[in-house]
Amino acid sequence: MPAPAALVVLADTDTHERGVVAATLRAFGHHTVEAGSTAEAIECCRATEPDVLIINVDLDHGDAIAVLDLMRSGRALAHIPVITTSSDIGSARVVQCLRGGAHDHLRAPFDVSELVARLDVVLRLADERARLRQRKEELEYLGSTDVLTGLFTRRQIEEELARLGAAAARHHQPLAAVLIAVDDWPAIEAAGPLCSDGVLQEIAVLIGAIARTADVTGRLADHEFLVVLPMTNGEGARTFAERIRAVVAAAPILTDAGAVAVSVAAGCADGAPGPTELLERARAALGRALAAGGNTLVSISA
Repeated sequence: MPAPAALVVLADTDTHERGVVAATLRAFGHHTVEAGSTAEAIECCRATEPDVLIINVDLDHGDAIAVLDLMRSGRALAHIPVITTSSDIGSARVVQCLRGGAHDHLRAPFDVSELVARLDVVLRLADERARLRQRKEELEYLGSTDVLTGLFTRRQIEEELARLGAAAARHHQPLAAVLIAVDDWPAIEAAGPLCSDGVLQEIAVLIGAIARTADVTGRLADHEFLVVLPMTNGEGARTFAERIRAVVAAAPILTDAGAVAVSVAAGCADGAPGPTELLERARAALGRALAAGGNTLVSISA
């Protein structure tokens, strides 16, 4: 069963070849936008948000390979599948493109019917990934557990913070919070989901290994974790945060994309009159830790 009609950006300096491919794709019901340079290809992708980019990486004397890095580095373009083509018959070029993030690669000259078939496969896979992402988001919203890390979701950890805060106030017991953020997150995220997901999962495991049974941990945002520490004062929170910081920084994290050197910043807070104020203090402390360059912790106590 063929994939549904798609909007395709075609990037190639050879206007004749580009025209032939465009005409064939249109004959199969697809819509095309043509570009003659790397810059035009990126501009077309930003302007039209196509379903697929097909680009000859020999563009601009081979500089078009940089498009793959650019596509992966920003959320606005990262979701667009890329099929690369090249007149280079060597395997090194193929490997370079696939490792750079291309979903498929064809050596020129190629049969246009083969390109159409491969395009259909890429489109079907992209559609399946989109449906899986949507389902994952639905499950995370409806449930209390973050699918990626196995920790509480934001909604659930905030509910736990409110519950523990009320119990601490009722029994006049100490309560502390530690907010942890991954340093240099944009660079880690730009390396792709195999890297960023692996980093988050490993940090979640490390936090779980250090936390006590009574401690409650959740993923508060993309790269932020909140740990609520019952019966813990400021000194105890700082000790916990320092252990996390030291363990994460001790060795690179192994992911499916390779080893990644990672550090975290932490904001510690205690002695607040309520859970909202406690989280605000932890947030302010984390901001100071990040402003100091990361890989450090800052504590705010009453």
